[in-house]
Amino acid sequence: MKMAANNHKKKRRRNDRPAGGGGAFLAVCSGLAGLIAMIKRIPLTNMIGDNGNAYYSMAFDTYTFFFLLCGYAAPAVVAKMTAARCSKGQFRNTRRVWNVSMGLTAGSGLICALLMFLLSDVLSRRVLGEPMSAIAMKILAVNLIFASVLGLYRGFFQGMGTMVPTALSRFLEEVLCLIVMLVAAGKMGEYGSKVGALLQNPNYEQAFGAAGGILGLVIGSLVPLLFLLVVFFMFQDVFLEQLMTEYGEEALTADSLSEVNPIYQLYLDSRNKNRQFDKVYLDYLPVIPVENVLDRLNPLFNFLVTELQKTDPGSFFFLKGTFARFLQLLHTPSLYCMARVQSDSSSQEYIFSKVTHIMEASHGRSTREYLEKQLHYNGEYLNRIVKKYTGKTILEFGQGIYLQEAKRLLLDTDMSISEIIAELGFSNRSHFYRVFQKAFGETPLDYRRRHEA
Repeated sequence: MKMAANNHKKKRRRNDRPAGGGGAFLAVCSGLAGLIAMIKRIPLTNMIGDNGNAYYSMAFDTYTFFFLLCGYAAPAVVAKMTAARCSKGQFRNTRRVWNVSMGLTAGSGLICALLMFLLSDVLSRRVLGEPMSAIAMKILAVNLIFASVLGLYRGFFQGMGTMVPTALSRFLEEVLCLIVMLVAAGKMGEYGSKVGALLQNPNYEQAFGAAGGILGLVIGSLVPLLFLLVVFFMFQDVFLEQLMTEYGEEALTADSLSEVNPIYQLYLDSRNKNRQFDKVYLDYLPVIPVENVLDRLNPLFNFLVTELQKTDPGSFFFLKGTFARFLQLLHTPSLYCMARVQSDSSSQEYIFSKVTHIMEASHGRSTREYLEKQLHYNGEYLNRIVKKYTGKTILEFGQGIYLQEAKRLLLDTDMSISEIIAELGFSNRSHFYRVFQKAFGETPLDYRRRHEA
């Protein structure tokens, strides 16, 4: 057991490492991206002059304000929520978080982009006092959509534990931004000088140059976004597999599921050809009407059949998840009585195992007549079998079970005496009190008070 626990810890430590590795590569990409981000404004300022730099800064400051409203916190939130749900095996919730986040981020980015574009003239003239900054501001407004969605994808990859796509996209962003910024600033500056000559306003050259620099920012967000989209869709199955193997293994593999689900352990035993073990089988009896059980099972069977007929990407993982859910449903005490029976058990031991788990499921309230109908054996014969293994009649055997359950409910729950009586299936309060007092020498209420004290 200790060795298994240590192996499990080692496995978790391996899974905690960022997928993709390449620490040196990530460091180089991040370092180069940071260096370019620091120096890219220097050649731009030399090209567009002080006035152009002022227009650029005004547009960027306005953009920053709107970006705080629509996409600034999205990457961190998505990364945290994705990692948290993956660690708990909540794969459907992970997808739901992604869909909701994408809708909210893209929607808010679009709204903020429209607001910034429509208000650019007013803001540049009335607030900033530089009408010429509106040109750069209108171009940069489009970037609110690209940058917010780009941040969302980066947050997703971070939550998945891989920083390689994010590092590459950042490097690509800064390189493209620098190149497009300088080229576009020069070309648009030339065009602005012609416009300025016609309108007899020399500021147009610097205003259009600043707009060219802003265009670098837009292209620098758009291309990395397209890159991450391609990576996301190309390796979608890989990410799903990572979820299932790294985060979902506790719900789908032998290391943990077998510890809590005897069905899965039996399945593993039957597949292990080298292991010597006693042949066993699981005996099931529905606790509730069979029709109600089938209402729970049929949707899972139908889904399994549907997915088996598909060849869509990800079907295999849906099958694994549905199989785990199916096992869990079979292990639900409110639906089934289940007993693990040795194949070499005698017929009477087998019958007694059935009587036992029917009794336990009903808290000892199953009558001889009910057992006759369920097991198709004479009541007296069943009574003899129970007495052989317990020394008690069916009535006494059941009484011992529900009295033990009554003690547990009195000590471990806050249920009232009336609720406990209803839970155990007693319709007569005085009868319950009489049986309990006869067995333990005190009333249920006195028993609870004595142990609470």
